[in-house]
Amino acid sequence: MARLWRPWRNSFLVDNVDNVDNVLNVTNVTNVTNVINVINVINVTNVINVINEMPAPSPLLRSKTAPPRAARRTLARPRLMRLLGEALEHPVTILQAATGYGKSTALAAFVAADLPATWAWYTVSEDDAEPARFLAYLIEALRQRLPGFPAGPAARLAEAAQLGEGWTRVVDALANALDECGRELLLVIDDYHFAADAPAVQRLLDRLLANLPVRAHLLIATRVPLASGALPGLRARGEALELGADALAFQPEEIRLLFERVYGLSLDPGEIDDISRISEGWPMALQLVWQSAARSDGAQSSPEDRRQRIARAVAGERPAGRNALFEYLARDVLRAQPATLQAFLLDVSVLSELTPAACDAVTGTGGAAETLRRLHESGLFVVGLGEQHYRFHVLFHDFLRAQLA
Repeated sequence: MARLWRPWRNSFLVDNVDNVDNVLNVTNVTNVTNVINVINVINVTNVINVINEMPAPSPLLRSKTAPPRAARRTLARPRLMRLLGEALEHPVTILQAATGYGKSTALAAFVAADLPATWAWYTVSEDDAEPARFLAYLIEALRQRLPGFPAGPAARLAEAAQLGEGWTRVVDALANALDECGRELLLVIDDYHFAADAPAVQRLLDRLLANLPVRAHLLIATRVPLASGALPGLRARGEALELGADALAFQPEEIRLLFERVYGLSLDPGEIDDISRISEGWPMALQLVWQSAARSDGAQSSPEDRRQRIARAVAGERPAGRNALFEYLARDVLRAQPATLQAFLLDVSVLSELTPAACDAVTGTGGAAETLRRLHESGLFVVGLGEQHYRFHVLFHDFLRAQLA
């Protein structure tokens, strides 16, 4: 029996054909009767049998080929955007910083600007640390953003998936397809650290880095250093741009603008210095300082009230280290929330992703859609993945689960 494999929705390969490439025109298959472009199929009945007998594959998530939704409380950061703009002058850019530095937020703001290039986005997850899924998402991300993207990479991927080998040929086809597109392209690979420990995936990325067309640019965001065999050569030729936590950290002037324009509070120079000192510009710490200082009862507080709360948030001795600072501030922020919201956050912390239906099922109370919306709008540790689709910020998620232990 022929084997069918769909690396993404509406695309498949049939074994029993004279020429595998001739089956690549079978797309948008919602009903067997729609299979009209099969060329050189030995027996169409074999196609129907394969479709009927194969279990449904794991679909590719659209949210992973789109940037995260912007939170309401964000600050335009021209300095950081200028730094990221240099990615279009280098074949590869590495954005490496620990969690809480706002890598995804910064990159989402960057591609939302008027770039002089087409961009594509792929967010890596734990499930992608193997060649088939990693390459499938790369191809799908490019296919969504580049109309008429060549079919060659999909063909090679389907063949490699059948054989369980030949992944480098997929990368070569991908490089050729990018060259055929003939346009400036920025490919963002976010959260690459989830695949960083997979040698097979790293070898594929190295091959892509070594064979990128002139007009293609790769921007990789990761929490850990990139262990790439291709990177030393790129560095030596001046072709790699590396940005770290210092690029993402808020400068004192940015802290002033954040609190003034986003949080609605003017700070004096001493307060700015105090906040800069305790946070070292770490974006997550700045958010926590604000949340710790903000009122939680829905009442309007005066600027003086908020200023005093901020002073208390940064005053006195604090635990050493960023993780200790986060836990100290996160505990203070959690305590400041209404009891019902505290219970909701702790209950749904067992979930890896947050949707109204999943949260309502866990809490048994209903109303999760409105609660999630308010959390996202207030910037309270929830990242938007799509319409009514969220996740906790990684550090806050870990903190909440620790409270349950």
